[in-house]
Amino acid sequence: MNGDLNEAIPSGGEAEVVSDGVTERVKVQPTVEDRKLRSFRAYLDILDTAEWLRRQFAGQLETFDLTIDEFRLLEILYREGQITTEEFCKRRRCGRQTLNKMAKRLEVRGWVRFHVIELEPVEMPLARVPTRLRNAPRRGRLMGHLSLTENGTNFMHVGSSCFSLIH
Repeated sequence: MNGDLNEAIPSGGEAEVVSDGVTERVKVQPTVEDRKLRSFRAYLDILDTAEWLRRQFAGQLETFDLTIDEFRLLEILYREGQITTEEFCKRRRCGRQTLNKMAKRLEVRGWVRFHVIELEPVEMPLARVPTRLRNAPRRGRLMGHLSLTENGTNFMHVGSSCFSLIH
């Protein structure tokens, strides 16, 4: 061993060191590089597993002619109830046009109800309102609103048990 303990000890784990005829177990901490490499390998394994699960799940959804994003929309509506288009787009990081396309496909099937609501107008100081609009009635912002229909709720209640990866 040439007296250099670090030379013979593997990085991470335990090693036996013999000194003066006594065997001792010494714990060795992995180096920073070893930890980086191990965590990167774990990250790649997670990505591979996620891709495998996604392919398996997509195959099951094809039987219902659903995409994964459409199913996620149904699942969020089933689990959490009504949602605005703005809130869903922020959570799923998708565009409003993409959501509208998904909602229209699901609305044709009778699973989702899409309607436009008008929010209450925001209170503003009179000085911030243009003079010509001060006497006009104020309107709130229009916003899309999604909810599950009874058929959609039944599909998610019965259909989610059909997917072997969801439980």
